[in-house]
This record gives sequence, structure tokens and C-alpha cells, in this order.
Amino acid sequence: MKYSVAVLLIVFLLIGCSKKEDTIVPPQLVQYGLGNNLTESVSNNRDYAWYLDQGNTGTFSDVNCGPSSVTMAIKWFNKSFTLTPQDARAMFRPYGGWWYTDDIINYLNYNTVTNSTIALKEISLLKNELDNGNIAILALDMYYVDLVSNLSYHVDKFYLSQTKGWGHFIVIKGYKVVDNQIFYEAYDPFSFGKTYADHTLKGVDRYYRSVNLDNATNNWWDYAIVVSPAAHQSGGRVTGSINQGVDPATIQHKPGR
Repeated sequence: MKYSVAVLLIVFLLIGCSKKEDTIVPPQLVQYGLGNNLTESVSNNRDYAWYLDQGNTGTFSDVNCGPSSVTMAIKWFNKSFTLTPQDARAMFRPYGGWWYTDDIINYLNYNTVTNSTIALKEISLLKNELDNGNIAILALDMYYVDLVSNLSYHVDKFYLSQTKGWGHFIVIKGYKVVDNQIFYEAYDPFSFGKTYADHTLKGVDRYYRSVNLDNATNNWWDYAIVVSPAAHQSGGRVTGSINQGVDPATIQHKPGR
């Protein structure tokens, strides 16, 4: 009897430590608008708060998705990071305007954050990076992302972007495969105080369809800025992108609001 209990405990621990685990119970899949049958799940989240609402970032809040997204990524990389999106804005384009993808890369490098830029020849490359424990910053045209069909859902965008050229930055930190469809888990900084009934900001753990992200990056900036965990957060192993990177100096950069 003791042996059986020990075996069950070991199995439980092995399952509990797996990175690919269901963090949403089945009833919530439907509640969130994801579907019914969850077959795969990865979330490279942290056990501390690192989401930022760009609506609280000062004078240039309307166009601070770049400073907000990069600050979130650095906070994910380094729990002790205390600078704000306002600090990032003060360093690059302090007088306003959309940030560009090279501003993101330069700010990551300035703060010694492990990063690389990959070409999104296939959107599945993003899934591979998440499987390896990384996160990514995307610059995309939100015009090509579906608008939510039910205000209580966590799927699709929750704000209007009715014209082409609606460039935006978001952080991708996980995915779920539900009913054979891939939904990418995002921190979208464009909350501006909008919440669900439980008072959670709508940009937190937002899910975007793989096909939408593929279209939205193809029509804006078909790359991803991959951020890898610090060595001490990955058991001391070498970290970095698993896909072949490109030299950011050789590509055209795009902005986001």
C-alpha cells in the first residue's frame, strides 16, 4: 500500500512539473470563447505580476504600446527590473510618436536582455520558441485580427481597429490548442482600464488565433523579437532562440501605437 501511494505521488509530481499543462479547466475554455477540447497548452508565465496597461503610462499613453511591451518583456526576464514604460519613452523618441521595432531591440540590448530577431516564415516558428521557454514581441497590424464576438470572451481583440495600418506591439507568452485550432496567449498592453466582470484587465491573458496573427504579421512586420530567460531562470543552461535569427540591421523596421 505504501509503495502504491509513493508511485502515485511521483506520477503526480512529474505531471505537475510539466511545462505543458492545462491552466484553464474545461468549463473556462467555453467561458473564454476558446472551445471545448484542449489537447496542448504552454504558458511561460511568471509567479509575479509583470503585465502593464499602456493606458497608465503618461503623456504618450495612446502610442506607448512599444515602451509598455518591451518593459513587460524585461520584467519577465528580470524580476528585479523596476523601470517603467515612461523610462523607456524617455530614452527613445521622448517627444512622442510611435516606437519602432529597432527601438524595442535597442532597449532590450541596453538592458542586457537576451534576444534575437527571427523571420516568421511560418507562424509555427512562434510555437517552437514558446516550447523552448521563450517569449516574443510582435509588431502587427491589428486590422487583420478578429473583433471579439462576445464581450465576456478572452479571444480576439477587444478594441476597434477599423483601418489598415493599425500597427501595434504585443507580447506572446504561451499558446493553447483547442478543437485543433491554435490560440496564442498574449499580454496586450492596450487595456486602458477595460476589465472583465472579475475586474481583470482585458489585455491580460488575451488569446489570438494563429491564423489572425499570421495574417497580421504578414501585412505589417513578418518577424518576431524573441526574448529568452536569464540563465538562472533556466537552470543555468544556455538560453536563446532555437530558430535561425536575422541581423536586425539588415531588415526594414516598423512602428506600433
